[in-house]
Amino acid sequence: MKVMRRLVPLLLLPVGLGVQAQTESQGVVGVRGALLSYSDEAVRERLASGGFFLDLDDRESGGFRLALGRDAIRYRDASTMDQDTALVGGRLYIPLGAGQGKLVIQGDLGRVTFQEQGLAKQTATISGAHLGYLSDIHPEFARLWLDLGFIQSRYDGGLRAEQWSPTLGFGVNDNMDWFTLGADAITLKGTGGPEEQTTAFKASWTHYFVPGAGMKPRSIYLSGLAGERIYAADTDLAIIYTLGDYQTGRWAFGATWGGAKGAGFSLEAGSSRFEDRTTTPVTSYTTPFVAASIHYTW
Repeated sequence: MKVMRRLVPLLLLPVGLGVQAQTESQGVVGVRGALLSYSDEAVRERLASGGFFLDLDDRESGGFRLALGRDAIRYRDASTMDQDTALVGGRLYIPLGAGQGKLVIQGDLGRVTFQEQGLAKQTATISGAHLGYLSDIHPEFARLWLDLGFIQSRYDGGLRAEQWSPTLGFGVNDNMDWFTLGADAITLKGTGGPEEQTTAFKASWTHYFVPGAGMKPRSIYLSGLAGERIYAADTDLAIIYTLGDYQTGRWAFGATWGGAKGAGFSLEAGSSRFEDRTTTPVTSYTTPFVAASIHYTW
């Protein structure tokens, strides 16, 4: 099959306090947009992305989330590619008893369709499952989060990426600072050759502020990734990479404004580094981006 060389970054900024600090049931709805450019070594020139997201969460039982996006990529030869992404997920909370925390079971389904100018439409389908443990029923008091996820991405032509993603999260400073450590181990199958494996490691830090006046943010975060991965999927952030190049690094910094209820917005900036290993010598390039979202929480 022809190895696809595409990128579908459905960028969905974190808009709530997250699993580690949310204390009550809530709903979040919003829109987001992103601009991404490619360094001169890449065959692509720029990408513009926009979308809608919805997250409904009942901390005593479960939740539902939906993300829809449309992306437009422009190539340096002036050709274009349009793509549409839809992700839907559900979660179930199972209390383990007084003071024993709870299990979190999560499932996700997704579909990406993309069509390069003058070529036939192609499709990728994503399915995933997560099993997690939160050390307290109410995340305000939790200090530990454990999660193991499995995501499978299937592409037209038989290509299949199987991804295992363990995650450890823990809070300090009365949960005003939250750290996560994780990995993505991906096995690539159906390429017509031997199976290929890649591994990447990732980490993030989020700091929550005491509410204040003016433009004081509600939270800030910093994340990074090292190693290598290919055809990765992050359903929690709604990012799907339908890309035949190797991602060898990523960093992002962002902030969220707004109260626990009502209107808010988020800003994020960062960059990824990729390698095209089909060329001699290997071609390396970067993809800096900026993104923003406006949301309403109730």
